[in-house]
Amino acid sequence: MHRLAFVFIFAIITCGGCADKFSSEDPEEQKIIEMVKLLREPRFENDEQNKKADEAYDNLMAMGTKSLPVLVMMSKDKSVANSMFQLPTIEATTTGYVCELIIQNMLIDSLIKGVYSPMYFWSNDIDEWWGRSKGKSLLELKIEMLEWYVTTPKAKSYPAYRRRALPLLNKRLEEYKKQAGR
Repeated sequence: MHRLAFVFIFAIITCGGCADKFSSEDPEEQKIIEMVKLLREPRFENDEQNKKADEAYDNLMAMGTKSLPVLVMMSKDKSVANSMFQLPTIEATTTGYVCELIIQNMLIDSLIKGVYSPMYFWSNDIDEWWGRSKGKSLLELKIEMLEWYVTTPKAKSYPAYRRRALPLLNKRLEEYKKQAGR
């Protein structure tokens, strides 16, 4: 009985759930989905697979808002991500979490990186965020993110954030607003 349970669990893990529920009738979206699938852990990982995963991550970032609908949809992907994306946690990092990180990294101003960076959204409210954000330009999304970031109580509680980062982020926010004609 235990051996059978082990075989079943091993089959689920190695095939990523097998029945892949992520697909699209739109050929352009399907290409983006295939790119996201490269972020998954391959059955037999090697340098070539890691290179493809790294390139896919960079390409998804470079696509900007064009990749957002697929990244939001794929944020539900519970398959294990490629080892190069694994975080030092007890549970394996999922491909869906990597999709969330890509979205967040698209929106995060380079000034925020290296300071305290709270997650802008989590899987449970990413659909709500996308419902509000669909159709906005990347600049508008960055403004929204920075407005949230400079007012979030958790980030404001860090002294280094208040002293060093907040003035820079407010300045960048004003620059973005000016670019957007606000």
